[in-house]
Amino acid sequence: MFTSEPQILALTSTALPVLGFLGMWFGLVAAQASCVCMMVYTFVRTDQKRQAKRAKELTLAAAGDEGDLEDSLLH
Repeated sequence: MFTSEPQILALTSTALPVLGFLGMWFGLVAAQASCVCMMVYTFVRTDQKRQAKRAKELTLAAAGDEGDLEDSLLH
């Protein structure tokens, strides 16, 4: 444990066996649910058309830079 205070240790040792394996599953499900909620929120709030345009611009810029580098190495 992270502490040696008797009251906290008594409360923790009382609660942990009660929650046990089922409590672990409730915690895992709660974590997954919060993750899904945040992903849905982010997806809904994202401007998909703007992000697609930005990705296209970035890939075109990267493709253009590679061509110039190869030309400078060959000549």
